[in-house]
Amino acid sequence: MYGLTLSQEIAHVPYTEPKQRWLREELGLQFDPFEHLDAGADPHLPEYLIDHGAFEILWGDWSSFLFAPPGGGKTAFRVRLMRACRVGHEGREVFPILFRPPRPVEEGVPPDEKEFFRALLQEAGAGLLFQLAYQPYRFLELPPLLRRQIRQTLEETLPAPLRYYLLQMEEAGSLEPLAQAFDPTARGLPAEPLPATVRSFCRALSGNGHVPATQASLALPPDRRFLLLAQLLFQTLRYESVYLLIDGADAYTQNPRWIVRLLEPLLTRMNELTQQKIFPKFFLPDDVAPLLEQNGRSLLTEPTKMAIIQWDRDSLVAIVQDRLYIASEGMYNGLEAISSRDAPRPAEEYLVGFVTPPVPREMLLLVGRVFTEHILRVGPYGRLEGRDFEAAVQWYTGSRGRVYPCPGG
Repeated sequence: MYGLTLSQEIAHVPYTEPKQRWLREELGLQFDPFEHLDAGADPHLPEYLIDHGAFEILWGDWSSFLFAPPGGGKTAFRVRLMRACRVGHEGREVFPILFRPPRPVEEGVPPDEKEFFRALLQEAGAGLLFQLAYQPYRFLELPPLLRRQIRQTLEETLPAPLRYYLLQMEEAGSLEPLAQAFDPTARGLPAEPLPATVRSFCRALSGNGHVPATQASLALPPDRRFLLLAQLLFQTLRYESVYLLIDGADAYTQNPRWIVRLLEPLLTRMNELTQQKIFPKFFLPDDVAPLLEQNGRSLLTEPTKMAIIQWDRDSLVAIVQDRLYIASEGMYNGLEAISSRDAPRPAEEYLVGFVTPPVPREMLLLVGRVFTEHILRVGPYGRLEGRDFEAAVQWYTGSRGRVYPCPGG
């Protein structure tokens, strides 16, 4: 399993009320920009993503592969693409499905295709409910017969009963319960519906009554049911395309050959899917790229597009600066602004010299540790000091070689 050199739990003091007050009142940070080492859990990620020119490779009606080292930002780019689909970037109507392949029964064993596509169906159902709740007019403007069709689709595909999610949303008056259940990075989307609109949507969807699944529908294999769901997206909801974002395949194994085997059900159907206007977008470790061969033919050819993300010291420094700028609402973009005079200068360049391997997750780990060392030494008060930087570096370099599980990123 891929892992962090150091665990998040050890790296950071929890985001308690005293820490939050210190960050906000003394340091001018509206949130902790180094709290989340797992990009998939960071609701602010789309605000400070460094693009590397990858978005133009991902944003289009074609299959694409994005490769990056472990901890090198795969999930960050997936989040950017997901958000673009959700908000209708460039006026396009693209439906996104976040797909995290199910855990294999045994490492290296090809997945059971029925279970694989059953998991994909659940992710598609979750995506459908979220998008309808975010843009409720898509549902509310439909005639009763089509509303019932959508209700039935949700009943048949969601990982939990539809009523469970509707009750949570109605109580919250927001999309928060869905974001928490399906994708934390979906928080804070622009123009989210008002509480009254969310509750009206929940009542309308509830009011269409439970539609029992037909035997004919349940008898179909999951891959066929997935294609039927896609047709509903095109014909009833008028989407142009479906982008299938595959992330987290490296959560279960670090062997690139086994990652390829895990994805075989999709890799072998790429032509079929693209003909149906369903475009897979893979976010994978960089060592998988040489193995993507099928019957001697490379999958990394036209019309497929590929991006390889590489990091250097300047780009890692930029990550810290961008996060500070966003979290401080433009007040500053460097650690010097919240550090005493004895702190290293420029502080980000000092820290990046110790980061191994040079990927975002390790950089965030070390910077976050500076804050932790300060709190452990004096509590959540005052500015960062030189001794905090020294202690963080000592902790980081002295802990090399210990590996803790962490989601792929």
